[in-house]
Amino acid sequence: MVRVALLGYGFIGRVHLAHLRRLRGVQVVAVVESDPEKLRTLVRGNIPAGEEEASVEGLSCLADVLGRPDVDVVDICLPTHLHKDVALRALEAGHHVICEKPLALSLADVDEILARAERSGRRLLVAHCIRFWPEYEFLQSLVQSGQFGRPRSAIFRRVSPFPTWGGSDGWFSDPQKSGGALLDLHIHDVDIAQLLFGRPRAVFARASWNSKGASTCVFAQHIHEGGPLVFLEGSWEHAAFEMSFHVAFEEAEVRYNSQARPALRVIRRGRVEPEFPEIPGEDGYARELRYFVECLESGREPSRVSLPSIRSAMEIAFAELESARTGNVVFLAE
Repeated sequence: MVRVALLGYGFIGRVHLAHLRRLRGVQVVAVVESDPEKLRTLVRGNIPAGEEEASVEGLSCLADVLGRPDVDVVDICLPTHLHKDVALRALEAGHHVICEKPLALSLADVDEILARAERSGRRLLVAHCIRFWPEYEFLQSLVQSGQFGRPRSAIFRRVSPFPTWGGSDGWFSDPQKSGGALLDLHIHDVDIAQLLFGRPRAVFARASWNSKGASTCVFAQHIHEGGPLVFLEGSWEHAAFEMSFHVAFEEAEVRYNSQARPALRVIRRGRVEPEFPEIPGEDGYARELRYFVECLESGREPSRVSLPSIRSAMEIAFAELESARTGNVVFLAE
């Protein structure tokens, strides 16, 4: 039995709780949330994901769970600026850790968390759920297999309204707490683009900003020497949520749009009619949590979300941020 303490009961905390409760061999032993109102009110986000009302025993203090022998895993679903301190404390107390993305708000903080995880001998999963989203897994299989030849170009898009589920303090709008749309939302596609095509040689980005200096919209290009053209858009300035990709291979193009039905289609060169691949109905939240539990049960490292790859994705995102602020192409160390 893997016993989990969930920290934070907002939108993503609700999602994690719903999926954890459905997993075989998992028991949620505690939910820590400082706001009692959140325990009484369903908090909805931008992706319907089985977030359900649930009767839980709520605790208000992190110290109530750290070091408890009946807690194997601490699942951090807190605002981003709290990730570093809580992750360090949880690892030091001997718990395995799931931490929502982004892991932290600076590379120095990322490095400190990764070093603590390595020193502690505990497992750390950074919850980049798009690595487990079925349509993105399908795209990865095409890139790896070469079924349709090499990828020539790729466009990734992730847009939504401003995330009002962040509570009354509006922490999403503060770049010192959320990292803005670039780190909170757009990081998903930065991560998946690196997973598919490798680390870019350089990045170029443009962004818009709110009055506090948080990015609210970003357009970016990842520059690969001899690789595909890669463009990414992330925004909190839209009326409805949408995640999508359009990848052109030598012999076909693959399109996905979360708002379309069917959402995924393949169009082969020289053909008019699209194909609609069968995709598992389970979402990426469930798949990533099950994967981590299976890793713990078998004693394996969660290599599908390796810590060096997480650090690299964060470095790429910070390079985009620098480019957006300076107007310059930013080169990445190899």
